[in-house]
Amino acid sequence: MEGPAFLNPNRDGAVLPILHLNGYKISGPTVLGRQSGEQVMVLLRAHGWDPVVVSGSDPALVHPQLTGALESAHARILQIQEQARRQGSGGPAPWPAIILGTPKGWTGPDTVDGIQVVGTFRSHQVPLAGVRENPAHLAQGRQRCQGFSRHRNGRIGRDQRHSRLLPALQRDTRSHPEARIH
Repeated sequence: MEGPAFLNPNRDGAVLPILHLNGYKISGPTVLGRQSGEQVMVLLRAHGWDPVVVSGSDPALVHPQLTGALESAHARILQIQEQARRQGSGGPAPWPAIILGTPKGWTGPDTVDGIQVVGTFRSHQVPLAGVRENPAHLAQGRQRCQGFSRHRNGRIGRDQRHSRLLPALQRDTRSHPEARIH
């Protein structure tokens, strides 16, 4: 978490931490997931990060917010590096970080067989485990997959704003084979 203290924007690459807080690890609560948003922000600022919060439970709303946060963070990282390289100094700067707050399992089925999955430890399990034996599970799984297809082929896939970041990252990593985006 103390990365910015070790980053020299004059000579080093960059890191953009995304802290995904959903309240749980596999079956129990996480320490930071149980803290208030303000407590997490204070902690990250104390370690030299400049956190931005993206949160919600509707992927159609959260994905564009996250895209905007990623683009803004990328622009800020470039600004920090360009300024340091122009001035020849590598002093500490508050690097961007993203705090992503979503319910556990937020893109999976909300309930299975009348049992809540999203926001519970069950989202770490295979929520639709009986698709071969249970036609209702198979239908629910198909419905989820079709929803992803529509989502990917709909607004996000066609919106140019959502596709600007990847070419910039690929361009920035050409000279660093170990940092290729797959």
